[in-house]
Amino acid sequence: ILFFTLTPMFVVLLSLTVFTRGRRATSRGFQFWGKAVLFMLEKVVRVRVEYHGLENLPKEGPYIVCPKHESTIDAFAALKILTDVTALVKSELFKLPFLGTCLRKLELFDVKRNKGTAHQGLPDVSGILHESKRPMLIYPEGTRVPVGSKYPLKSGAYYIQAEAKIPVITVATNAGFFWPKNRFWIKPGTVIVEIHPPMPTGLSKEEFMLELEKNVVDRSMELHRLAGGK
Repeated sequence: ILFFTLTPMFVVLLSLTVFTRGRRATSRGFQFWGKAVLFMLEKVVRVRVEYHGLENLPKEGPYIVCPKHESTIDAFAALKILTDVTALVKSELFKLPFLGTCLRKLELFDVKRNKGTAHQGLPDVSGILHESKRPMLIYPEGTRVPVGSKYPLKSGAYYIQAEAKIPVITVATNAGFFWPKNRFWIKPGTVIVEIHPPMPTGLSKEEFMLELEKNVVDRSMELHRLAGGK
């Protein structure tokens, strides 16, 4: 109730930062909200987020982070540890009142989800990343996936890293075990966010996608089993 009540109010307030110079105030606002949501999760419903492998994040950008996406928790867990992050964001979110304004202020990339061709409609992502030195968040599944389901992974991360020659960090999690997609009730417990070392470079597209699925999807299923899931 706190989350669904306060989030719209916060987004409206955050949209006022569009009148400030640059994206710093908006970025800091999103990061604050990420920490606030995790604080509420811990204090109200006893869900704690535990990070493993933080040392695997590069000290500076640009680099790509590819996490598992199965819970509302995912985005807030990422916001807590990634400063001034950019991302591939589905076009529908840019059309939302106030939130769309904030996303444009953050200079995120508007992705039209065409099968296998979404990366072709993007601007010079490689040049922008190297100039800005920002980390980039890409959910390879493209949307939240119900626990236990497998969706075909999107190949955007492969094309961007191949062109930009930057590291790719994969992330597994069991967040969906505690707050599944389209569920109101949340189970108490410890969410694991497992950050892996950079993927090998020079992989073919097929090799890259197989490694991505192993690190992100298969490893997350293992974390679910360790948490008591199926």
